[in-house]
Amino acid sequence: MMIRFPDMRLLLLLLLTMSAAQAVETLPFDELVSKHRVTDVTLSPDGAFVAVLLTTPTPESQSSNLATIDLASDTAYLLTGYSDMTVRWYAWASDQRLLFATGRAAAGGSGAEYRGSLAINRDGSGATRLDSPRSGQSLSFLARVPADPAHVLLLRRQVDSDKQEVLRFNLARRSFRKVAESDSSVTGWLADHQGELRIALAHDANTGQRRLRYRQDESQAFADTLDLSANAIRPLAFHGDNRSLIAAIRRDKANYAIVRADPLSGKLHEALVAERGVDVWSAQHSRLFQTVRGLPVYYRYRGPDGIRQVFFDPRWQMRQDAIDDAISGDNMIAAASDDERRLLVRSSSDDGNDYYLYDTVAGELRFLLSLTD
Repeated sequence: MMIRFPDMRLLLLLLLTMSAAQAVETLPFDELVSKHRVTDVTLSPDGAFVAVLLTTPTPESQSSNLATIDLASDTAYLLTGYSDMTVRWYAWASDQRLLFATGRAAAGGSGAEYRGSLAINRDGSGATRLDSPRSGQSLSFLARVPADPAHVLLLRRQVDSDKQEVLRFNLARRSFRKVAESDSSVTGWLADHQGELRIALAHDANTGQRRLRYRQDESQAFADTLDLSANAIRPLAFHGDNRSLIAAIRRDKANYAIVRADPLSGKLHEALVAERGVDVWSAQHSRLFQTVRGLPVYYRYRGPDGIRQVFFDPRWQMRQDAIDDAISGDNMIAAASDDERRLLVRSSSDDGNDYYLYDTVAGELRFLLSLTD
């Protein structure tokens, strides 16, 4: 795999706006990977590209850069070339477009000062700035809008205040519409699978009370509906029906189950994952995987004897079985293209993590890259 550079207009834009884009030598992809720590492997919505972060630690700082790989041509594109900056986060906004935020690199990779966010095409062209690095605000990514790929949901925070706003951002026009506003009492937001922001999760620092604020659509105001503290509910995502929630709920003093619940009343529709005497919810070790339409695929958690995966769809269970038959290790479907034709598979072992691409139509498994500590 060979590295291609963004065109000179992009390099000039990055130099002028960030003073951070540096010339990077052209290398075969395998050689490039060997010189960096590779993290954050993701699949584009159409399954045609993979994106990665390339981290380069030094005694003074730790910079990271964003690269993409065209899976059809085995060509890699280095989208940034920072030496004293770092990519704080990145996300696929659409098939063609990625968003990423930058910060001043710091020792150990933590505490990187926010320096602005950009949008860029997956081949390195068309870079545009989303905000000013001196605006006193920071942007973070909330959600794609699958029903409208021209837009994404972004969270904008004020650096010197508790104010936070959720924006529906138009990628082409670089314009936005505010769809929610709150102070720091909101600790999380949930959009449905059409990209409508419907839930705010609030926490009162003085009383410790946790509440769910809900609305039917973005034309309405949020209203408190559930006391999450009393009901011990932890909302995870909307179900594919966009009316009910998939949530963790405490069954007894220590153990949680995964259920489908009504966000207005808290009434439970059904238990999805429950195991007597086992806490199936953990912020670190559990994972809910859904299709782009919100249908639950599997729930993964740590049981008494190791990692367990509960599948809700026999088609996906068959795909997992085919993967497990082909490769050893702890295999997890990490991502899927929107059409479900291509799956990104992470295979973990004592030697590290390997990533594969699985074609669900051809039934073929293709090795992509290895990550080692």
